[in-house]
Amino acid sequence: MEPSRMTRDVHPTPVTGHSGGAQARARTAIGWVDAVMAVLAVVSVGLLVWITVFDVPDGARRVVAWVDYGACAAFAGEFLWRWRSAGWGWRHPLLSWHEIIGMAPVASPLVRGFRLVRILVLLARRHRLWERILGARVTEALVARLAQTIVATTAESMERNRGQMEKLLVDNIHADPAVRRWRHLPFHDTMVRRTAEASYRIMLQTMTDPRTEDFVADVLRHNLDQVRVRVVNDL
Repeated sequence: MEPSRMTRDVHPTPVTGHSGGAQARARTAIGWVDAVMAVLAVVSVGLLVWITVFDVPDGARRVVAWVDYGACAAFAGEFLWRWRSAGWGWRHPLLSWHEIIGMAPVASPLVRGFRLVRILVLLARRHRLWERILGARVTEALVARLAQTIVATTAESMERNRGQMEKLLVDNIHADPAVRRWRHLPFHDTMVRRTAEASYRIMLQTMTDPRTEDFVADVLRHNLDQVRVRVVNDL
């Protein structure tokens, strides 16, 4: 495989400052929206459980119903906003069917007798809450774990194949045009071997450096962002 081809395959597409700032602002906006939706989900689920399990006065039920109307309107607005961001693709509502169920205002007196519907809505809103609270944490934990595993496995593989790595470095140094000019000098081969050994040690130290894990984690996050964008665009 050609070196340029390997470089294109290994390294992610660079992000300019403008696009990187736009992605950061988009993630921040989505983070605030998720936080607000999580709070609304907690409040709405708590109120629905309260009026479902306990004997609540009619006045309190009316207040809960109006609060639930507002929460459902917010859920619907957020759903439409995400659907619009996805380009109004028909698959978006199919994949987010549980969110559509969670928009039903089951605190309304009109559906008070349909306990099965209320239970389904409670489950749908609990699922929404689970996604908002744990989604980002699970992703970050997965990225950190993958970065640690990739770095540790690569360093272990390098140590296990040290002889082959050093031979590869020696061959590449010998093949370098700048080094070949000095091949007739005394101790040329010894200098090449020492350079290869030093290069290997530096590579191994770099792989065991904690900053390498941060770099790999950043690459994984960037690739995940690209995957999310492509999935949303394909919906």
